[in-house]
Amino acid sequence: MEPSPSTEQILSGPRKLLPWLIVCATVCLVGGIFLWDPIQPKLIQWIPYSPDEVAARQLNGEPTAILYFANWTVGANHRGGLLSPSIAQSLAAFQLAVMSADLTDANSGDFQRLAETGIVEIPAFVLYPGGNDSEPVIFLSGTADEEIVAAIEHSAG
Repeated sequence: MEPSPSTEQILSGPRKLLPWLIVCATVCLVGGIFLWDPIQPKLIQWIPYSPDEVAARQLNGEPTAILYFANWTVGANHRGGLLSPSIAQSLAAFQLAVMSADLTDANSGDFQRLAETGIVEIPAFVLYPGGNDSEPVIFLSGTADEEIVAAIEHSAG
């Protein structure tokens, strides 16, 4: 018959796990901070990207914004800073149609078509002001929020 473990032996098991629990909790917390998206999901009604949908909205004169992105771009922020809270609030205030074009699994033909429209890198935020003859305005990562907000206000005005 084996002797019963002492209280110290019973408590030493969880004490050995404590450092690992602290490390795991820290990793989860730090990862959550870097991956947290401060933009409220309900603020913008995302529409899946479709070239036909863009064309239809342009024919109706409806301003449309498209965020082209890929999960492998710009580290933890695949949007490249192109959708800050002030930009999201402006899009919501003017009720622009906002499309999400995820290019994570795109092929080279998709990128060739983007290059033909003037988009040379992603992430890119493209604003179609509305109307048949209006040219899209392309914003790349690093564009000042104020510049994008001004363009949204101008296209909706």
